[in-house]
Amino acid sequence: MRFLRLWITGIIKPSMAYEDLRERPAPLWGLFAVLVRFIGTSVTTVLFLHLTGQHPFRPPYLTSKT
Repeated sequence: MRFLRLWITGIIKPSMAYEDLRERPAPLWGLFAVLVRFIGTSVTTVLFLHLTGQHPFRPPYLTSKT
């Protein structure tokens, strides 16, 4: 819950979020932030492509037989 509150604070008042980050363990919170961001982006992108009828993954061009 702290992470979500810190994330929202970073959007609303970034200077306050930076002050709060000084007290947090840097590697763990940084890794968690990156994981949350990319998992969220991946889920929403693949879901959007699926709902619009497009293919999220295409066969590779370089390795296909011609």
